[in-house]
Amino acid sequence: MTLLDSTCLIVGIIISVSICQMAQAAIAGQAVRKVCYQGSGLLGGLLSLCGALSYARLCMPQEGGDICYLNRARAGRGRFLFN
Repeated sequence: MTLLDSTCLIVGIIISVSICQMAQAAIAGQAVRKVCYQGSGLLGGLLSLCGALSYARLCMPQEGGDICYLNRARAGRGRFLFN
């Protein structure tokens, strides 16, 4: 990674965290109870974990990540979809 790449990555993380914090405050203000707000956060976290684990499992036997998954899904013609 170049300096520009890493700088853009950090700036993107900072912007996305600030957006999530603003949305989180709006959601918390509209929640009926504290338990509902915490439950929705827990449910969202569990769904994200299931998605991440499912995606990680797709290429377990091989290295390659996204390219490996796309090649399996598109019968070897998926490499061009990655870029």
